Amino acid sequence: IGQRVEKFVFEYWNGKQSHNHPMYGACVKYLITELMGIKKGETLLIEPKPSALIEKAGIKIKIDEKEVRVSYEIKGGKTLIKVFSEQKAEFLYNNENYTLAGNEEKLFVF
Repeated sequence: IGQRVEKFVFEYWNGKQSHNHPMYGACVKYLITELMGIKKGETLLIEPKPSALIEKAGIKIKIDEKEVRVSYEIKGGKTLIKVFSEQKAEFLYNNENYTLAGNEEKLFVF
């Protein structure tokens, strides 16, 4: 897909010949709940699981009308994770727990 920022999943990974059909739509739940780790229960949980196969990823969604953004980048042997939530959230990574108070953005380096 290159440098373009898209708001939907293409039928073809290179973005050509696509008509915005939900060809790969079934993977969206996995991308949100597992790779980016956004889960809504009694409290909002953000527990990303970055993959070396996907060096850079990010998502912005609304949960209960409040924005949540999670992105990560793996470079130079480090994993950079940026998290923003308009609501209180728990962030878990590598058995470490951080509480986001709401309307807060944090950059974590592991």
